[in-house]
Amino acid sequence: MARQRQAGTNGQGRLALGIIRPRREGKAFSLSKGCYPGQEVVARMDTYGNVKRRLVGLVVESQESGVPPAHSKLFSGDRVVGWVSSASQSPTLNVTIALGFPLRDFSAPGTALEAEINGHRRPAVVRVLLFYTAG
Repeated sequence: MARQRQAGTNGQGRLALGIIRPRREGKAFSLSKGCYPGQEVVARMDTYGNVKRRLVGLVVESQESGVPPAHSKLFSGDRVVGWVSSASQSPTLNVTIALGFPLRDFSAPGTALEAEINGHRRPAVVRVLLFYTAG
C-alpha cells in the first residue's frame, strides 16, 4: 500500500480515495444530461472553475506517534483545514507519507500543516504528488 500512496493512486491506476475529479482524469460529462453520480461536483466545477479542496501528498513527522489514521484532522494554527484520507510508513523514503484533502488555500507544496495523531498534533508538510517514481 505504501508504494500506491507514493504514486498517489489507489492501486488501480486511479487517483485515490473516491473523490471524483473528472477534469484531472480526462473524462467528459454532459452538463445538460439527466442525473448521474457526481453531477453536483461537476456543475460546481463548471460554474466556479475550481474545487474547494485538493488532493495533496503530505510528509508527516510521526516516528513516536505512529501513522495518522484515516479522517485525521489537518490544522493550520488553530483552524481545521482538512483531513487525512490515508497514510503509511514509506519503506522507500523512510518517512510517514499521507494523502490528504486540505482547503485549496493550504494545498501549495511546502505549506506547513499539522496532522492529528492519537490526540496529538505532529508537523506535516504538503508535497507534490508523486512522492516517488519507479525507474
